[in-house]
Amino acid sequence: MAYKIAGGSKIAELIHNCENVSEAAPLSTAFSCKRTFEDLKKSLQGFKHDDQLFFSLQATIGGYVKVKNREAGNKIEYHPFVGNTTEREFEYHWDLALPYHNLEQGINDPQFLSVPDLTESPTVDMTWGGWADDLSGLQKYQYEVFELGHDGSELYEQKTVKSPTNISLNATQASFELPHPGMFAIHFSAFDKAGNYKTSRKVLLYDNISEVTFKPGKVTRVITASSETNYEWVTKDAQYVDILWKDRFLNHRHEINRWLNKVKQNKAVKSRYDDHYGERQVNLIPNVHACVDFKVAYNVTDTSGIVDSQDFTSVSSISAQGNQLNLPWSDGNKLDVTVRAIDILGKYLDESVTVYRDATPPLIEDLWLTRGDRLNVSVHRVEDFAEMTIEWIAYDYHSGLDSINWRLFDNFTGVDIIHGHEDIPVQGMANDTAACESKYGSYARGANCYETPFWGAYHKNFQINPAIKTNGGLKVGKDKGLHDSDYLRNL
Repeated sequence: MAYKIAGGSKIAELIHNCENVSEAAPLSTAFSCKRTFEDLKKSLQGFKHDDQLFFSLQATIGGYVKVKNREAGNKIEYHPFVGNTTEREFEYHWDLALPYHNLEQGINDPQFLSVPDLTESPTVDMTWGGWADDLSGLQKYQYEVFELGHDGSELYEQKTVKSPTNISLNATQASFELPHPGMFAIHFSAFDKAGNYKTSRKVLLYDNISEVTFKPGKVTRVITASSETNYEWVTKDAQYVDILWKDRFLNHRHEINRWLNKVKQNKAVKSRYDDHYGERQVNLIPNVHACVDFKVAYNVTDTSGIVDSQDFTSVSSISAQGNQLNLPWSDGNKLDVTVRAIDILGKYLDESVTVYRDATPPLIEDLWLTRGDRLNVSVHRVEDFAEMTIEWIAYDYHSGLDSINWRLFDNFTGVDIIHGHEDIPVQGMANDTAACESKYGSYARGANCYETPFWGAYHKNFQINPAIKTNGGLKVGKDKGLHDSDYLRNL
């Protein structure tokens, strides 16, 4: 006999009496009675989760004796034995529901699997909890480890690095070793006694040699600074300063192996049981050449010290590979900027640049033609230009002078005729005012020094006597002037 129970009630029954055996025809040898489960299934359709099928087998032993009743005219009478009946019952229970984790009830502590998202150690420690199965109950856990490769865009499980490994039901932690740095996925499954299982996944990045480096040929610079100064000087009145480090930093191995890219969905893992937790999830990690963050720090200083500063602060957008600073600075100030590029494991590389601000031109004062103690002579009494003395004052308090040159020419014909020109020293090269006064104390009219914030001290007064020279100076054949003619000096 077979019967089906659903929802606690008997809803179908099938009885089969074995053939070729009876009380009148007992067998004394082994007896076989077969009825396949397929035949039963046709009679008991539609099994669902938690349905039960019971199979009951009854076997009665016995036989009979023939008795010749002499008192009844030798009549043959049959008398059956009173035998024992043995019964065995077998139960089939339908468990069609998979094991589950408590996260399906909104409880995610403990997680279905906890592993480090990022590690520099090849030893990975796992913990888990919160798994259950309502009908047949849990039987075991199992995990398998894969190394991830990429298809140029997404990561996927490329090869097995640890074959399926069973874990007893009472265990709550386990460890395994990774063979080398890379991206890995752990498939962790819970099995019930009916053989159903639910698989979860966690991913992790292992790298014990992570390094951020510079990309050759790329630079970090303050692009607000003038290119004519090799980006060392900001020569305009600008409070906003832009720093750019396009393609300067990278983590080469992380980038070429796509270790920060999205991990493809695995059909064996439902999204709810996939890795959407922690620092390394299955989603793409925003990055620029495998750098996940850029931070900028700066100091603005003048002669008194730091006037404004910022500790390392993350930029608003790493993809811009740049940052704009709003600085309360003025001419003569120095800006020291440090850019820090950080990878997913927290390894970083710094690069610093320094720029100065000077948005005002140098000043030239008291450009005189002198003779002895007489200053500002407007009429030269001799024709030879080598006999004249030219003096002036030139200075720049913010940056000092970089170059200075003079030119002597006439314009009788409407076209400049050059009589001489020369580049002359800027009269610096002194660390401070005292050194300047010592160096230039013997110059004409004594030392007249000023000190810049960061570029040392300079002597203001300039005096030259034009002369014919190999390089610069008066030009041969143009070293004399004409009576009652005008000649122009240009600095």
